[in-house]
Amino acid sequence: MIKLWIAGLGLFMAVQLTWSQEYRTHRVKAGETIESIASNYMVTPFDIYALNPDAKAGLQPETMIIIPASRIAKTPTIIEKQEVSGFKKHKVRRKETLYSIARNYNISVDDIKRHNRRLYSENLRKGDRIQIPQFKTVRVTNTLENTIKTYKVLPKEGKWRVAYKFGITVDELERLNPSLADTLQVGQEINVPNIADNEILEVDEDFGYYTVLPKEGFYRLKMKLGLEQEELEELNPGLGESGLKAGMVLKVPKDIESEIELKGVEKTPLSAMLKNFSTKRVAVMLPFRLHRIDLDSVQEARDVLERDPYMSISVDFHSGVLMALDSARSLGISTKLDV
Repeated sequence: MIKLWIAGLGLFMAVQLTWSQEYRTHRVKAGETIESIASNYMVTPFDIYALNPDAKAGLQPETMIIIPASRIAKTPTIIEKQEVSGFKKHKVRRKETLYSIARNYNISVDDIKRHNRRLYSENLRKGDRIQIPQFKTVRVTNTLENTIKTYKVLPKEGKWRVAYKFGITVDELERLNPSLADTLQVGQEINVPNIADNEILEVDEDFGYYTVLPKEGFYRLKMKLGLEQEELEELNPGLGESGLKAGMVLKVPKDIESEIELKGVEKTPLSAMLKNFSTKRVAVMLPFRLHRIDLDSVQEARDVLERDPYMSISVDFHSGVLMALDSARSLGISTKLDV
């Protein structure tokens, strides 16, 4: 009997030890959101929702929630965070709405409600005096273990493809990589959630992909895409639990957007209306700043492309110009380009 009791105690301690290694708890503070908590622990909001379904209805101060163990590399990671640095008083004017005020101050409606809690249950009225939070950006070194890992960008991959593969939004991907340029480069190393290989989603070229816009719900997507909520949830496992979120990438039937938007629209072949085929001279000025680059070093040129956002944009723009001129040439229009 004593041996059985000791064995049971040992099993209990082993389970507790394993749980403590895989999860931790967090006491919610006033003003915190799922997004800010997820960013602090370098996990995704979907990970937190999976363990705390009630959190979808909102967070209350002093509530305890379960946080999965971070799955990032063990090296310290520098991230940028927005912190409230103060408040500004605003007197509501005629015809102003929460959305228009938030847009004027470059913050979200949730930011205003979070610091004016009566607005969760009351409408905004002319003459109301509300607090507008002022934010500052701070750089924080995050030393959490096992939360993110580095990922090498593959050919044809942009931000939305990487975000979809790892189950996060484009905005969350950018928060994990504060210095990320608009365009990803092949072979570039970026931070992504350290999920298991079998959890990484593959981009199926037989389907289309749609990025959810702010304030879009299932009803609006039904009107826009012609898909019921059940159809979207079937194509995107886990959507029923996490719900829709701005920036989320959804798998949809291929070309469904163009089929709906162009339905009943008469197409006009503009190429048949071309009359002037004389040679066109085109001048393009771009800030390449080639004097700063050692053109004999392939590695240095690659580093500059990854580090300098202006250079990356210039190269992309130049590639677009060449594609446009090639299309013009196929229509019989000759050009002379000066860069």
